[in-house]
Amino acid sequence: MRKLTLKEQRLFDLLKQESGRVVLYSELIDILPASGIHTLRQYISRLRQKIEKDPALPDIIITHWGQGYSYEGEE
Repeated sequence: MRKLTLKEQRLFDLLKQESGRVVLYSELIDILPASGIHTLRQYISRLRQKIEKDPALPDIIITHWGQGYSYEGEE
């Protein structure tokens, strides 16, 4: 895994802490002050580039359209 920025690390930590649960967009946006859904998607995309084997077919951070994201990686 490549080095994460502070905000990427905060997102990753929250998703991992809530492993298997869909973390709502609003919960994730709350940890990225002055951010919206578009910015959140950009952070998730960059995070996937750093942690996924194939970012185009993610199997660690899963999108739940209209809801949020879940962490499905190994502990």
